[in-house]
Amino acid sequence: MSEAPATDSPTKLIHDVQKDVKMTRWQYHRELTRRGGASTGTRRELATAALRYYDVLRPLQGKPVVDEEDYPDMRPITSRLGHEVRVTVPSQRLGVDETTTTVPAIDELNPEYVIQVINELDEVAVTLGFGPSTADGVHNDEATHDDLEALLTARGQSDAVEHLPGE
Repeated sequence: MSEAPATDSPTKLIHDVQKDVKMTRWQYHRELTRRGGASTGTRRELATAALRYYDVLRPLQGKPVVDEEDYPDMRPITSRLGHEVRVTVPSQRLGVDETTTTVPAIDELNPEYVIQVINELDEVAVTLGFGPSTADGVHNDEATHDDLEALLTARGQSDAVEHLPGE
């Protein structure tokens, strides 16, 4: 008798992170379509999601189906961690147009670059067998008259088309 997978199994962990990444990506796209731009918090969460995704897939580097070069370069993200940069922002003070403030360096990342990294990690996950499965969820067990006619014609059984029930 087979047992259910453990709740802390690597497969479950990868699927949980994939779900979180997908939800963050959807949040980013939702903000783009509703507000014309994503919030700083969502852009930061997008970078964090990419790091989590990489962290769960990284131990599988060197497996027979993937090599190190299959993984995206994470240095543009990781090199900004723990660092801050000074940026110019509109001033709240009367008579002063701009001021400078310090923000996390991760804010400099183009979120479209992060989306590209996530997409590349999706490709690695699929190669490793962690992609979505359509075998279980897609049911197409009903053929139309046109489907049967096309199948019989393709098989060189044109005479059988005349004997199809219906139509």
